[in-house]
Amino acid sequence: MDQFAALKAFVIVGEEGSFVKAGAVLGVATSSVTRQVNNLEEHLGVKLLHRSTRSVTLTDVGEKYLADVSRVLEDLDQANRSVMDAGTGPRGLLRVSAPLEFARVHIAPFLKEFGDLYPDLELELDLSNRVINLAEERIDVAIRVGQIESMSLIARRLAGHRRILCASEDYFQQYGIPEQPQDLKRHNCISFVSKAGGRNWHFERDGERHTVKVKGNMRANNSEILRQSALLGGGLILAPDWLVGCDVTCGQLKQVLADWEVTTNTKNGDVSAVYLPHHRGSQKINAFVDFLKAKYEPTPYWLKSVQGCDLLSSSE
Repeated sequence: MDQFAALKAFVIVGEEGSFVKAGAVLGVATSSVTRQVNNLEEHLGVKLLHRSTRSVTLTDVGEKYLADVSRVLEDLDQANRSVMDAGTGPRGLLRVSAPLEFARVHIAPFLKEFGDLYPDLELELDLSNRVINLAEERIDVAIRVGQIESMSLIARRLAGHRRILCASEDYFQQYGIPEQPQDLKRHNCISFVSKAGGRNWHFERDGERHTVKVKGNMRANNSEILRQSALLGGGLILAPDWLVGCDVTCGQLKQVLADWEVTTNTKNGDVSAVYLPHHRGSQKINAFVDFLKAKYEPTPYWLKSVQGCDLLSSSE
């Protein structure tokens, strides 16, 4: 038995809860993964996994063994990378997933600079608003906006993320400025449409909470379309600060109800970079994440009028 291969197979099966998914991660047949884990259990004389036709779960012994083995494999992986990377910079293929609009505005303007810094890195971007499975789709690092639901991912904060309620000055001159959340019921609120909804806007301030079911003459599943409509006086939008922050600071849009924390059916959270635990210490992932973090901190440029507007306009 190749004990190292068996241990790695067991860890991935335990993390993914599936022999099929583990085979996809490892690039081998499901039967090979099954055989390796079976051999490991036979070698140890214990049952590590509960198997059924619908799921694979860890036994109590398997759960503790997974934690111990994961640390050992991570240490070994880190040691191997340290030796291999000695005297060299990040190299190889780096596969990145990111939300389309965020990438267009806040990643694309820096790609040439990143490429010049790391000429031995090949960057492949998968731009989509869906939340993908990093292991199944062989993604090294993903940019996520909002709260991170999965506890199995390593998350590094890149910037804060909050939603801004705003519209153009022309709109407010015609329809007035809302003073309280309930005032929105008489306004045209153009909203983002998603599977989770989006027409219920939640307001919180000093323990006071309100939920307003807004209405409007347009919905879209693209935040840039909503931004453009708001800039033209089409109505009120609830949009991420990274999308409309510089529009507000430049005066093209006006924020209202700024003393309220506003959310939709999803929490605000942060802008984060996430990756799988066994990629901890990856030189190429760290290079990319550190590069973006330096661009966005300590105060994101999209909240600074001059630089933010210049970058946003250059990316359109």
